Amino acid sequence: MQLFDTHFHYSGEASPAEYRNRILADALGAGVFPETLELNAVGGDFLESLRARSFAHAVPDCIFSVGIHPGSVERFSGNISDFETFRDDPLLAAVGELGLDYFYAAETAPRQREVFAGFLQLALEWNKPAIVHLRDQGDDAAFKDGMALLQDFTASGGRFEVHCFTGDWKWGEKILELGGYIGITGMVTFKRAENIRDIARRLPAERLLLETDSPYLAPVPYRGRENHPGFLGLVAAQVAAVRGMTIGEVCSLACNNGRRFFGVEERQAQILKKEDFYV
Repeated sequence: MQLFDTHFHYSGEASPAEYRNRILADALGAGVFPETLELNAVGGDFLESLRARSFAHAVPDCIFSVGIHPGSVERFSGNISDFETFRDDPLLAAVGELGLDYFYAAETAPRQREVFAGFLQLALEWNKPAIVHLRDQGDDAAFKDGMALLQDFTASGGRFEVHCFTGDWKWGEKILELGGYIGITGMVTFKRAENIRDIARRLPAERLLLETDSPYLAPVPYRGRENHPGFLGLVAAQVAAVRGMTIGEVCSLACNNGRRFFGVEERQAQILKKEDFYV
């Protein structure tokens, strides 16, 4: 079975090798052991982006992404040029995570939009897809503002996914119209998350991505625990149930989608040589 966790955060508390071994052990305990395990380590600020890069260079079949989470904009110096250190890394897959969060940090909305726009421009300059975070307070404001920026971004040739999608089908359709992908997390297993199950059911097969958003949002029956990519199979199982597919079919589909979205095939030769690149 193939697993590709397209979005997890690495804290650095365990070594990359120890963390990967834990993933594999807990995947076995959860009943979904991967024959292949691919990972995208995601940065939500500069230091986490550095950790993501280190992780990707330390374990097999891992890429990484760099950005500023909307919850981190107040701590961001504003020097996007600092991120130039990542630009030529062969394992750099995307710019993100970035976006708008009006649920926890509505008071910084203007600054969020400024930083979001700046990093979308960086994604265009680097020819990388963007990993987008959108969350509002129930009034759709973050989605409205975010989609306006993404419309300009895609008109200029940008590609994106909305990770950890929490909206409804109305916004799902708008994302799809712009060519976006949608990431499904362990929230799909939550009792009250019928909107996410509806999205998982209705998404075109070629736009579906699976992720854990570790260490957050552990799926049932591990809800409340620290999450990690070893629980991705449980996300796949719920998606398979609502789509009328087998777990293996969903895992293979989502893995292929992730590889296509992040351009894994195009950089395969570089990935195989990554041990020679590490700095």
